[in-house]
Amino acid sequence: MRFNMTSWVLGMWREFMRPRLMTIEKAPEVRTFTDLIEDIWALLLDSLNQTKAPVRRGHEWADRVLTMIESLPEFQRLHRRCGLDPWRSLVSTSVLMEALAKALPEFAKVVDDAERMQDELRGLADLQAHGVVVSALSGPTHALALLDAADLEYADLCDASAADIRQCVRDACEAAGTRISELEDIVEAMPGNGWGQGKSTGTMTAADVRQREKLANKVARGGKIKRILQMAGRMIRVAERVQSSKVDTLASEVVGIERGADTDRLLPSSLLGLVGGPAMETHFYTQFLQEDLSQYKMVGRDKVARGPVVLLMDCSGSMSGPREEWAKAVGWALAKLAAKQSRSFIAAEFNTKIVKKSVFVIEAGQDADTEALMRWLTHFTASGGTSFDGPLDWAMGQIESSPAFKKADIVLVTDGQCGVSDAWLTQFQAKRRSIGTRLLGVGIACRVNLLATLCDDVARVDDLDPDGPHAAVVFSV
Repeated sequence: MRFNMTSWVLGMWREFMRPRLMTIEKAPEVRTFTDLIEDIWALLLDSLNQTKAPVRRGHEWADRVLTMIESLPEFQRLHRRCGLDPWRSLVSTSVLMEALAKALPEFAKVVDDAERMQDELRGLADLQAHGVVVSALSGPTHALALLDAADLEYADLCDASAADIRQCVRDACEAAGTRISELEDIVEAMPGNGWGQGKSTGTMTAADVRQREKLANKVARGGKIKRILQMAGRMIRVAERVQSSKVDTLASEVVGIERGADTDRLLPSSLLGLVGGPAMETHFYTQFLQEDLSQYKMVGRDKVARGPVVLLMDCSGSMSGPREEWAKAVGWALAKLAAKQSRSFIAAEFNTKIVKKSVFVIEAGQDADTEALMRWLTHFTASGGTSFDGPLDWAMGQIESSPAFKKADIVLVTDGQCGVSDAWLTQFQAKRRSIGTRLLGVGIACRVNLLATLCDDVARVDDLDPDGPHAAVVFSV
């Protein structure tokens, strides 16, 4: 091992990485492989706080491979992304471990024999130290020479395969980055962790890592659910950016300290990292990228009030497939946004009328029902035509009858066209304006003429991009 790990890093290793290591075919055979993976873990998670240890006997090959890995730009990017985040480090080390187990040359049997002999000699030496007379210590020099020779022989094999190992690690680093992004989108969207109240980088406990693993693994192989939650996770980040623009940027009242990366509000102690030498500067930029620097927490005046939300989602036959998944992701992101902001939320699917069994409600201040959310996410019966008047009347009825939905915004997501009578339109608009309800329309690959007549604001969506310009409308509620 190259590093003497801190107690926090060692504790995380024992709980999360060691069990995974035992599933790799080469790991139980050669102890130095375990030590190599342990060094990669320490390097990714918290390299600044690890102390270097002398290269141990029999570890020359592992030290050469680690030096090779450290020099790769792809690994350095991954290292910056993982710093002080045990969950990202866990994902990345696991991917690298599996890749290295396949890429490294076959371990020679002499390496195994030498290690076992060294273990036996240590045991005999311990006995002798406790006063036990041992006569079998005649071969330590031979055993150590055997170990050294095996180590150097395997190090030379690794050098000969350096090009293949480097390419394997490059690919694994890219795969690890992609895996982190995919899983973080899922975790961001999943209920739990306070729906957005997670721990800052560097403060995550073993319990936090366990919870993230559980949430991510719950849907990681879920096909449709996985796709929806990945889109929803990206949309949630977009929604939070859009919502932040509704707050007065001239906030002037300091109310505390928080973690972030707003350069205008950083504490002087955070800025010291820029003048403290290369190591502190690297640490500063790692925290900056992770938005984990100490900064002043400030408040201002909301420009726009945040009220309840009523989502109407078209479930006519043409919505089946990617359109349904995109619309569900919008609904999920809106539900999380409402829950996080203690706003009442109701979602309903419609074709020519409201599909009653698809209605989902979160009242302000209540925790989201995870099982109910998952049922709502997976239930979808795409059938029938499209009608706006009945579903919109139903939405207005919810707003008028429930104090929790007073002055709610309505979001209408559809891919269809339909006609409404002039009399109904006049009556609906008068009622909507009298109670102060905004109507936002989202047209999926369709003409938006009627939506433009009905709604205060309209977005047309053609490419189903979770980060598209339509977000400014959808998430402005």
